[in-house]
Amino acid sequence: MTNDRHIKTAVVTGAAGFIGRYLLVELTREGTHVCALVRNPVARLPELRAWVDAHGGNGSRLAAADFDLEAADLGLTPDGEAWLDRADAVFHLAARFEFGLSAEAARVANVDASLRLVERVARSPRLERLVYLSGYRTEGGPARALDVDDPAALRRFYRDHGAYEASKMEAHQRVARRAEELGVPLTRVSPAVVIGHSQTGETTQFIGLVGPCASCTRVACPPSRETPARGCRWSPWTWWRPSWPVCPPTRARSASTWWSSTSARPRCPTW
Repeated sequence: MTNDRHIKTAVVTGAAGFIGRYLLVELTREGTHVCALVRNPVARLPELRAWVDAHGGNGSRLAAADFDLEAADLGLTPDGEAWLDRADAVFHLAARFEFGLSAEAARVANVDASLRLVERVARSPRLERLVYLSGYRTEGGPARALDVDDPAALRRFYRDHGAYEASKMEAHQRVARRAEELGVPLTRVSPAVVIGHSQTGETTQFIGLVGPCASCTRVACPPSRETPARGCRWSPWTWWRPSWPVCPPTRARSASTWWSSTSARPRCPTW
């Protein structure tokens, strides 16, 4: 990460997530003083500092303060408010994601909270840039066609796309509109699906199929003609042979989990 202009002070929401952690590393490595806005900051700060140090950053430049996506005031304490007042840059990465998330809960955490943060940083006297981490399909055709001011269209959109994805697409539009109204300098980042470090494969997020995949690498299955014991990892989905080998990362691709229902021996794609 390189800056045309050095960021002296930054605030990062969602700092304990995968992208957030690596952002802390890059910022503190460059000499930026950073406040991580997280829940339970007193308990989480020592672990975050140690992680940042272990990955090449400077944990001594990291502080933490309270933040809550679901609180009307974002859970900000006087310490967090003070950091926002002196921040050159604010990175808003925090979002709520979970399976079975309701539309109401998604909108509160991912839409309403993002708008409240835009309104708060509009009062920050030193702010030069708000960077908002959006969603991976927020620039696609369906998202561009969405009229966020049409309640019926929004209800259909949430029904068709799911609460998390729809809330990120709605927020993508509303955050840009509110930032323009308030004169907040905004950069929106729409990432692809992030599964791990591009070279090491390391990740800090374990959701969805990751649990079963991890089990596959720990439990050996009985030998069979299709899957010799020397190369097999057991999976509850026994019709998959082999089941979920982890492909080593290369400079061209991230570490990824891949499986085949036809190949008798584990192999990784070559793209």
